[in-house]
Amino acid sequence: MAYVETNRLISHTNEHLRNTLESLGYQMALIPPTHNFDEQSLMSDWSHRHVAYVAGIGRFGSHNLIITDRGCSGRIGSFVTDLVLAPSPRPENEHCLHKAGFDCLKCVARCEYQALYADRFDRHACYRQLLVNDRHYADLELTDVCGKCSAMVPCSVVNPVKNRD
Repeated sequence: MAYVETNRLISHTNEHLRNTLESLGYQMALIPPTHNFDEQSLMSDWSHRHVAYVAGIGRFGSHNLIITDRGCSGRIGSFVTDLVLAPSPRPENEHCLHKAGFDCLKCVARCEYQALYADRFDRHACYRQLLVNDRHYADLELTDVCGKCSAMVPCSVVNPVKNRD
């Protein structure tokens, strides 16, 4: 239910921002919070995670998720606008313990579906499990979600590298 409600929240927030920006004379294009990918390649035309990286919000972890100063368990929405904003500086230091040279890879241990490894991510194995999860919650809207690799790991709710300092 949290996944479904968060998708709604991202959509409603972006719609509010669009209405506000358009009332100020700016244009804005909305990007769906999820399900904007090719179902064969499992690649999207637009990645909220990559936009977050480019915007300086965080760095990618070994689990292929963006780790912000508030961790990797949050959701990120994005949009396109002609409003000119000053860029944020991109973090120079890794946020992932493993990528920063520390012993971790707890995200890999949390993945029960042979989708995440120390040196690669099998997006097809991951998506197969997401579809199993969706079938399990067939009474809800589309819930092709898991999150085990981001739950109860050092980067769940903080940037663990920053917190080591």
